[in-house]
Amino acid sequence: MAWKNGLYKVKCSGRFHLMRITVIGGKKMYKLDHGIYEPIEKLQEMEGYIEVVCEVNERFISRDDVKQPRITISWQDHENREFRMTVRDVWALRNILLDYPFLKDPFQYTPKKGR
Repeated sequence: MAWKNGLYKVKCSGRFHLMRITVIGGKKMYKLDHGIYEPIEKLQEMEGYIEVVCEVNERFISRDDVKQPRITISWQDHENREFRMTVRDVWALRNILLDYPFLKDPFQYTPKKGR
């Protein structure tokens, strides 16, 4: 497939992802979700494993189009007990990282000085 620059909703291994394709330093690259950019050739090796659901036109997505956003933080402790917290805004996420200092390092969170 000849990939053009843009944002796509794709299905890979039974899960949905966002895939961005762009040119960086004169080389066509892609990334899934919040991953790192990789050369487009690597994506071509995965052809057959990735199904393009649709192209996403970011210019037409408004704040009102984003319904019920949330971020879930989950982890296991040393006894393999599972914990989960869901937040609906960045302020709540920040408060979790401040209130539970043991989560700061794994998330590489360093608050600004004076806070």
